[in-house]
Amino acid sequence: MEAIHVEDIHVAFGRVRAVQGVSLTVEEGTTFSIVGESGSGKSTLMRAILGLQPLTGGDVRLFGTRVAAGPAGVRRRALTVQALLQDPVASLSPRMTVGGLLDETARVRRAPVAAVRTEAAALCRRLGLPDTVLPKYPHQISGGQARRVCLVRALLMRPKVLFADEPTAGLDVSVQGDLLNLLRELRDEFGLTLVIVSHDLA
Repeated sequence: MEAIHVEDIHVAFGRVRAVQGVSLTVEEGTTFSIVGESGSGKSTLMRAILGLQPLTGGDVRLFGTRVAAGPAGVRRRALTVQALLQDPVASLSPRMTVGGLLDETARVRRAPVAAVRTEAAALCRRLGLPDTVLPKYPHQISGGQARRVCLVRALLMRPKVLFADEPTAGLDVSVQGDLLNLLRELRDEFGLTLVIVSHDLA
C-alpha cells in the first residue's frame, strides 16, 4: 500500500520556487530517502507533506486520503505522520519539562494521561533515557538526550510514518551508525514507514 503519494507539488515563497513539480510515492513499511544539497528544498518538501507548509499547487495523500488543510487537518496528520526535526532542542518547548512535553501527546491523542505515561516510561527505558530527565527542561539535558526525547514523543503518537530530518547531523561517525541502526530497529518493531531527509548520500 502507498503510505505517501505526492503528485506534482509546488511550494513558493513569493518569487522563490522552493519546490517545483515534485512527485513521489513511498510504500508502506519501507525506508525512503530524500537526498539533496543544502538549500535544495528537502526540508520544505518534508514540511509540505507534514501539512506545516501550504502548497502552491499539487496534491499530497497519506494512505490514499487527502488530508484537509487547517488545524483539523494538521491534527489528523499528527496522528499518522511524525517528524524528528534537525535541531532537537529547538523543537522542544523551553517552557515545559520533558515529562510535560510527553504528557501533551495524551491531549492530542485524546487518551488518558496515566496510560500515556506508562507507554512513555516503557519507551524511555527502550531508548536508554533515565527517569531523571522527566522533571528537567530541554536546556538542562544533552543534545543526545533531547534527540531521544523527540523520538519518544513521536512514537507516543503511534504514527504510521516517521520523518527524520538530517538525523545524523553533528554526530560522530560511530554515533551516526548507532542512531541509524536504532531507527531501523524501531521501523521494524513499530511497523513504521521511515523517511530520511539528508544531504549526505552515504
